[in-house]
Amino acid sequence: GAGGAGELLEAAGLGAGGPGGPPGAAAGPAPGPEPAPGAQAGAPAQPPHALRPRQPGAQRLTAELWARAFPEEAPPEAAQGEGAGGGLRSERWKDMGWQGVDPATDFRGAGLLALENLLWMARERPTVWHRLRHKTQGARSDWEYPFGAAGVNVSFMLLEMFGLTEAEGKRGGAAAHAFAAMLDHELHDDTLFDEIYCHAFELLDHVWLEQGASYMQFSQVAQQVREELHKALLKGPRTADQLRAASPAEGEAAGLSLRRRRRRIHEEEWSYFKPEAPRAANDGCRGP
Repeated sequence: GAGGAGELLEAAGLGAGGPGGPPGAAAGPAPGPEPAPGAQAGAPAQPPHALRPRQPGAQRLTAELWARAFPEEAPPEAAQGEGAGGGLRSERWKDMGWQGVDPATDFRGAGLLALENLLWMARERPTVWHRLRHKTQGARSDWEYPFGAAGVNVSFMLLEMFGLTEAEGKRGGAAAHAFAAMLDHELHDDTLFDEIYCHAFELLDHVWLEQGASYMQFSQVAQQVREELHKALLKGPRTADQLRAASPAEGEAAGLSLRRRRRRIHEEEWSYFKPEAPRAANDGCRGP
């Protein structure tokens, strides 16, 4: 729902109220990620790729997102008037997992890139798009993560991991170097980031189902996805296919949480059926 999407974006510092603002707060200038410790308060707000409704191509891409999400429905008309920003406003966006009537207000720190990532998945991986968008795989929670807001979180997570944000002290790191090595590989093409994004989103849904998670566990699930991707990148993959093979969704680590769950269930069952310890010889009972 809209409230869930808002809280999810707030958790990433991407919500309408800015870092620390309440879900559903009035949207001001789009804030970026929380400034690093020691950074000037209120300094860098929007990264260069932040999405603005009047940005060239943004409305066209938002219209395409509508067509992919609601193929049987005509898109809304661009909002007009002071403060409207030309966005394609509709209550239907909330059904896709956005917190408001215009998704442009939700593409905060990840900006236009988050929109392009979602569209690449819809165009190039339509089966994955449909499965994640409509939650068709596995036993789902009664309180699912909102698809749109989760996609923004995945984009922003990768930007942070690869040192591509404007936040001070966030550049470099092993994951960033591994990504740079993948970019230098002869088999690399311009879709590498999108491929990793698609895999990361699939991995998020995989871990979500493995843990039987609900909305309140989203942060823990996202953190595990980040850690698993980091470990996979440290193995030195050179292509997106190699990264997928090294990631827990398809490798030995995929069953780790499931094996832990099975072991816990087994231990609980064993403790329930475990026979009582035999009485001591002198336990106060009289003999025959």
